[in-house]
This record gives sequence, C-alpha cells and structure tokens, in this order.
Amino acid sequence: MESKKFSGWKQLLMISIITGLTAQYGGAAVSLSNTVMQNGAQVAMTATAFGLGSTVYSLMQGPPQILIGAWINKQGARKVFMMGIPFLILVTLGLSNLLNSDISYILVFGVFWGLSYMLTSQIAAQTLINNWFIQRRGEAMNLMTAITCVFSFISPYVVQGVINSGFAGGGFKFGWYSIGVFGILSLPFVFFLKDRPEDIGQHPDGVEPGQILETKASSRVSTIFKVGIDVEATTVKQALRKPVFWAIMICASLGFAVSMVGFAFSSVHFMEKGYELSVVTSSMSWSSIVRLVFILLIAKVSDRIEPGFLFGISLAAYGAALLLSANPSGSIVIIYAYRFLSSIYSACLIPVLATMLANIFGRESFPSLQGVVLTAAGLVSATTGTIGGLLADANNGSYSTAFIVYGIVCFIASVVAVFGVGVPCAKKYKAERMAHK
Repeated sequence: MESKKFSGWKQLLMISIITGLTAQYGGAAVSLSNTVMQNGAQVAMTATAFGLGSTVYSLMQGPPQILIGAWINKQGARKVFMMGIPFLILVTLGLSNLLNSDISYILVFGVFWGLSYMLTSQIAAQTLINNWFIQRRGEAMNLMTAITCVFSFISPYVVQGVINSGFAGGGFKFGWYSIGVFGILSLPFVFFLKDRPEDIGQHPDGVEPGQILETKASSRVSTIFKVGIDVEATTVKQALRKPVFWAIMICASLGFAVSMVGFAFSSVHFMEKGYELSVVTSSMSWSSIVRLVFILLIAKVSDRIEPGFLFGISLAAYGAALLLSANPSGSIVIIYAYRFLSSIYSACLIPVLATMLANIFGRESFPSLQGVVLTAAGLVSATTGTIGGLLADANNGSYSTAFIVYGIVCFIASVVAVFGVGVPCAKKYKAERMAHK
C-alpha cells in the first residue's frame, strides 16, 4: 500500500490552484467586466454584437478541443498549462487594451480569451485528475471544483474594486488586467505537476491495480459503474457506435448551451430589470458559497449515485431558476433565488460530466473522447449568445424570452441525462455485481 506516500492529493491541490487562478477567476472576472462595459456603454455595440462575442467564445471551446485531446495523448496534460497560461497573460494584460469597438470585442473576448480559457479550464485539469484517481474519481473531481470556488467567490469583489478604484481612470479593462496578474501567480505551480502517478512509481488512488481502496468510511469507495484501469482504450469511431456516448454528447451540448445564459447575459438581464451593480456582484459572490456547499455534498455521493442522475436533477433545478427569473419583479429575493438554484447546476456541470465520461470509457480514452464531447458542446453552446442577443433586440432589449426558451431546454436535457445515461449505467452496475456473486 502506498497510501502514506501517495502524491495525488498534492497534485489535486496544485491543479485546483492553477485552474482557480486562471479559468475560474478569469471566467467570473470577464463576465462582470463585460457587463460593466455593456451596461455603461463604455464600448458602443448592440445586444446582437454583444451576444456574438459569446458565440465566438463558445466556438473556441469547441473544435480546438479535439486538437488539445490529441496533444494530451501524445505530450501530456501538463504541457497544455505551460502553453495556455502565458497565452492568457498575453491576452489579458496586452490584447485587452484593444477593446474599443464591437469588432475588437469579438476578436479579443471571443477568439483570444476563448482560446486562453479553453487551454486553462477543463480537459487538461480533468485528465490529470482522472489519471491520479479511479475509485475516488468523483470525490477528487468535485474537491478540485470546490477549491476553485474560492476564486469564483472573490472574483466579483476584486473586479468591482479595481474598476471602481479610479486608478488611471478605472474602467472595465482593469477587470481584465486582474486576470493577467492572477495568471502570473499560477505559473510556478505548473512545474510541480506530474501527468501520471506511474511517472513517479505510484498508482491511481495510491493502491496496487486490482486492490480495493481501504478506508474507514466505506461510503467513499465507489459503488457505481466504472471501467477498470486495464480496459483497452475506446476509439472515437467505436464510441460513436454507442448510444450512451451520444447521450453524453447531447447532455454536454445542451448543458453548456444553457450554462452560457449565465455567462453571456444573465447579469445584463438583471441590471436592465433595475438591479444595481452591487446587488448583481453580491449575488454572484454568495452563489459561489452555495455552489461550494453543493460541490462538497456531491463529492460525498458522486461515487455512489450515478452521475447521469445527478446531472439530470441539477438541470431541472437550473431550468426552474431560468423560468423563475424570466420576468423578475425587482425583488432581491428573485436574483438570489436564481443565483442559488443555478449554483446547484454549476456545481455539477463540469465535474459530473467529466466523471460520467471517464467512468464509462476509462482514463485512457478520456482525452480524445472528451475532446469530441467538448467540440460538440462548444458548437451548440456557441449559438446561445447570438440567439439571446437576437431575442433581446427583437424584444426592446429584454432577455426574458431567452430565459424561457433555455429553461425549457434544461428540462429536455434533464430527461436525456436520466434515461440516456443514468438508467443504462445503473443497469450495467447491477449486472456487474450479479456476475461477481
């Protein structure tokens, strides 16, 4: 047993810090900075052009993922961070100074920030976690997400502070600059990452292959369907023949499409409905605490309850949040209810989807298959910003119709998650248990 020497938890902490300082902090910071830019007319553009920036951003989360997945298979996930963080610093401290028109907004935010976020967010970090953990994969994936919540919590306050500081005239660009500073702080941690436990003579979870993880709390050991470490990698062509893979792609595609409502125009929606920036900022920050609580709860059950069921429940909660907030009354309760319900969903979106795919197809298949899944998700979610902007321009600047449309999409995706992924995997686990009796 290597439990005392196992380095996986240290690796998880460093991965979390890197992702938190870059993608997690940066995603919230850019969203709020763009809201201040648009609401304050600091850059003149229509709602359609504003939404088009989010569309291009989403596209950058799509097709490039296939290339990144192939890169990871050959070079390892650590090198993705080594490439992505310097690029993020360049974009936020340098190219952000070009933001002065709708065209430059689409290029800087949509293309360049989209690429830098893609490189520092999902596939590299998820691959590293999947390499280090199998029996505790769900717990580890959610713990990583929980740690990054700290950075999501502080982001709105930091951004509001630097924008309102008045230093050098202030303005939304100072929110962008803060991302570059945090990116510089993250860079040293990359040099201590290891792609696989085998690189330093260890094994996933700190146990020999084939051994069951020994813990005082038996509930921490997986009781759901997971393929073993010795399973041959599934090719993309083989995966495309499996209905469960298509169900995961549909869940991811619709799931990221509805999540873009929160990123692209939810804050603008609430400010146009009369909410003050301080209320929007405060609700964003405190929703991170709620998200953290749910992530910790999910971490306790994600190796015991099929991820498809968890994802379906979270989608239903988010759908309710969107419908509830389509026409807010102006009460502070509405915006906090939206943030808190959507926190349930955001707690599940990235870690549960990744866990779902890795459980079914294994760690050797994960980078290439996740590249395909995220490509499909990026292409579909790319439509959210533009559709939302078009609906807003057609309704005198109101995003209410968009909220209703995407609320309905949430419930459709929830059905796919439960019956397309959760139920088949639960049946596989029961059959596997029966076979070993």
